[in-house]
Amino acid sequence: MKIFIVVLCMAVVAAAGYVPRTPEDLNRARGVCVKKYEITTERIAEYRKRIFRETDKETPLYVACVFEQLGLYV
Repeated sequence: MKIFIVVLCMAVVAAAGYVPRTPEDLNRARGVCVKKYEITTERIAEYRKRIFRETDKETPLYVACVFEQLGLYV
Protein backbone atom coordinates (compact mmCIF):
# COMPACT_ATOMS: atom_id res chain seq x y z
CA MET A 1 0.00 0.00 0.00
CA LYS A 2 2.87 2.38 0.77
CA ILE A 3 4.35 1.77 -2.65
CA PHE A 4 1.02 2.58 -4.28
CA ILE A 5 0.83 5.89 -2.41
CA VAL A 6 4.41 6.79 -3.37
CA VAL A 7 3.78 5.97 -7.03
CA LEU A 8 0.53 7.93 -6.99
CA CYS A 9 2.28 10.96 -5.48
CA MET A 10 5.03 10.78 -8.10
CA ALA A 11 2.44 10.63 -10.87
CA VAL A 12 0.63 13.67 -9.49
CA VAL A 13 3.87 15.66 -9.28
CA ALA A 14 4.89 14.65 -12.80
CA ALA A 15 1.48 15.52 -14.24
CA ALA A 16 1.46 18.92 -12.54
CA GLY A 17 4.60 19.99 -14.42
CA TYR A 18 3.27 19.17 -17.89
CA VAL A 19 1.21 21.71 -19.79
CA PRO A 20 -0.61 20.30 -22.84
CA ARG A 21 0.48 21.93 -26.08
CA THR A 22 -1.67 22.89 -29.04
CA PRO A 23 -1.04 22.21 -32.73
CA GLU A 24 -0.24 25.91 -33.09
CA ASP A 25 2.52 25.55 -30.48
CA LEU A 26 3.96 22.63 -32.42
CA ASN A 27 3.85 24.51 -35.72
CA ARG A 28 5.56 27.53 -34.14
CA ALA A 29 8.29 25.32 -32.65
CA ARG A 30 8.83 23.57 -35.97
CA GLY A 31 9.09 26.91 -37.77
CA VAL A 32 11.73 28.18 -35.36
CA CYS A 33 13.78 25.01 -35.67
CA VAL A 34 13.45 24.73 -39.46
CA LYS A 35 14.95 28.20 -39.79
CA LYS A 36 17.62 27.54 -37.17
CA TYR A 37 18.90 24.34 -38.82
CA GLU A 38 17.93 25.18 -42.43
CA ILE A 39 15.83 22.03 -42.86
CA THR A 40 14.48 21.63 -46.40
CA THR A 41 10.83 21.00 -47.26
CA GLU A 42 11.84 17.62 -48.67
CA ARG A 43 13.36 16.68 -45.34
CA ILE A 44 10.22 17.80 -43.49
CA ALA A 45 8.15 15.58 -45.80
CA GLU A 46 10.42 12.66 -44.90
CA TYR A 47 10.04 13.39 -41.18
CA ARG A 48 6.26 13.30 -41.51
CA LYS A 49 6.55 9.88 -43.16
CA ARG A 50 8.80 8.77 -40.26
CA ILE A 51 11.84 8.51 -42.52
CA PHE A 52 14.99 9.48 -40.64
CA ARG A 53 18.44 9.19 -42.18
CA GLU A 54 21.05 7.68 -39.87
CA THR A 55 23.88 9.73 -41.38
CA ASP A 56 21.98 12.99 -41.03
CA LYS A 57 23.50 15.36 -38.46
CA GLU A 58 20.67 17.90 -38.48
CA THR A 59 17.82 15.55 -37.54
CA PRO A 60 18.78 14.99 -33.87
CA LEU A 61 19.43 18.72 -33.50
CA TYR A 62 16.08 19.57 -35.09
CA VAL A 63 14.17 17.13 -32.88
CA ALA A 64 15.93 18.40 -29.75
CA CYS A 65 15.15 21.97 -30.80
CA VAL A 66 11.44 21.21 -31.23
CA PHE A 67 11.33 19.50 -27.82
CA GLU A 68 13.11 22.47 -26.23
CA GLN A 69 10.70 24.93 -27.85
CA LEU A 70 7.77 22.92 -26.45
CA GLY A 71 9.30 22.80 -23.00
CA LEU A 72 9.57 19.01 -23.04
CA TYR A 73 13.33 18.81 -23.20
CA VAL A 74 15.53 21.02 -21.11
